[in-house]
Amino acid sequence: MAFDEGLAQRLRELTEAEPRIVGEELMVRVGPDAYAGCLSLPHAREMDFTGRAMKGMIYVSTEGFEEDVDLEAWVERGIVFADSLPTQAAVRKAAKKVAKRGAKKSAKKSRAKTKQ
Repeated sequence: MAFDEGLAQRLRELTEAEPRIVGEELMVRVGPDAYAGCLSLPHAREMDFTGRAMKGMIYVSTEGFEEDVDLEAWVERGIVFADSLPTQAAVRKAAKKVAKRGAKKSAKKSRAKTKQ
């Protein structure tokens, strides 16, 4: 499980980011919708390092990304899923709405109990 500097450089060129590489397989988060389709592709298998499959996450063996075009396709699959996720700002805004709604419900219940 040595660090593969060649793979790291290929990933840097595709993503302009510093990759985190563990072992020899590529871990790709493709999401639940693309999961089954990606598993049917050559050299892909379910990610199960916990002993349970993690739906939406797959491993791709080195044979599956030896060619630059194949690596680019896997990186693109991961980027497509990542781009479909809400931004952190949107997540924080939604969490604040939920918290505010919960506070309003609690206050309403408190008022109802005091009236009884």
